[in-house]
Amino acid sequence: MMKQIMKYVGLLFLLCIVVTSCNNAKNKQEAKLVEIIPIFSKEDTAEVVRLTTEYLEHLKNKEFDLALQMLNQMKNDSVQTLSKKDQEDMKQQYRTFPVLSYTIEGIMMNDERNTEVTYSVEFFKKQAGQEDIPNTMSFCLNPQKIQGTWYLGVLNR
Repeated sequence: MMKQIMKYVGLLFLLCIVVTSCNNAKNKQEAKLVEIIPIFSKEDTAEVVRLTTEYLEHLKNKEFDLALQMLNQMKNDSVQTLSKKDQEDMKQQYRTFPVLSYTIEGIMMNDERNTEVTYSVEFFKKQAGQEDIPNTMSFCLNPQKIQGTWYLGVLNR
């Protein structure tokens, strides 16, 4: 995971150098060095994965209240628990699509407020003759780092 992030940072750095060089050759100006500083550490990535895994394990074990306690809505630098209505809607979703197994599909971390974890859940085991029936669904979480602490957020509901 971290290797992929570093590849993207390296590609972005090379792209900046190429663009700067092309621009400077055209305008015959001195090349300017663009410094790219990674925003996230491997500890940040590990914490996001840990929180997501913990949340999904609660769902898999049908510990819906514990899973819901992990979800928040963020507004600016404020962390708010989900409303009672949102909690009931989520519980209904959990009951309708139980998590038998899960896979974290991807993590996009642009900045502290623009992150997204995509995961899929298997909600029923396929029986003979059901090979063409989809048994997985994909969902997203919006982890955010606020005042140095990571919180699992739900995308705008």
